[in-house]
Amino acid sequence: MYRFSTWLTIVVFALPVGCDGTSGGTLYSGDAQKVAEAIEDLNDTKTNKRFAAAFVKGAVPNDQKKYRPFDYGVVGKPTVNGTTATVEVVLTKNSEKVGTQQWAMEKDGDTWKIKSAPLP
Repeated sequence: MYRFSTWLTIVVFALPVGCDGTSGGTLYSGDAQKVAEAIEDLNDTKTNKRFAAAFVKGAVPNDQKKYRPFDYGVVGKPTVNGTTATVEVVLTKNSEKVGTQQWAMEKDGDTWKIKSAPLP
């Protein structure tokens, strides 16, 4: 009986995590992972003063309000080429897909920042 309850406990706590041990988010490694995280972080900064810090110098959009209604996610694996990258970004609004756009990224020190972020 002890082994059964131990096994049951392991299964119950492992199920929410998933069979592959992940709990969501991106599944890449290295710079591709960091690029994807930079896009997903925009969901937390799109409505505050940290928004501008997500962009490389000179690339901050003039009207931050245009970015507020959307949620941002990564479609596929970002393509990294040295200190630049491109990533396909899906934009949703009120849980409805609005479209996808290709965004350009640039590495600034150890941080990936957005260089170009067109909206649909």
